[in-house]
Amino acid sequence: MFSVFENIPPETKKRKFPVYIRNGFIHHDSIRFYLPAGITFAFVPENKKIESRFGSYEVTFNKISDNQIIYERILRLRAGTYPKETYEELRKFFLGIHKYDKKKIAIKKIEK
Repeated sequence: MFSVFENIPPETKKRKFPVYIRNGFIHHDSIRFYLPAGITFAFVPENKKIESRFGSYEVTFNKISDNQIIYERILRLRAGTYPKETYEELRKFFLGIHKYDKKKIAIKKIEK
C-alpha cells in the first residue's frame, strides 16, 4: 500500500563518472487510517526527516484519535550533475529512505 523506495545504487569502489540525476521529482503520499471500534494502534513509527544535497525525504504520522492517523510521505529528488565523490552520499541517502519506508505500524485489540 505504501511506496517503498527500492532504487538503491550498487556499491562501487572506483567511481569514474559524475553522479547524474536526469529527472528530479516530488512524490507525495497521504493516507488516512481509520481503525474499527475495539482496535487501536500499538506502535506508530516516529516522524522522520532526511536532508541531502540530492533532495529530501519526510514522513509524518499525525495521530488524530486513538483509532485514526494520517500518514504522509514526501520524497523530493533534485535533478543535477554531482561530483563522482558524492556517490556514496547518494547511496546513504537512498538507503535511509529505503530503511524508513520499510517501517511498520502495529495494531492491537483493546482489552476490556
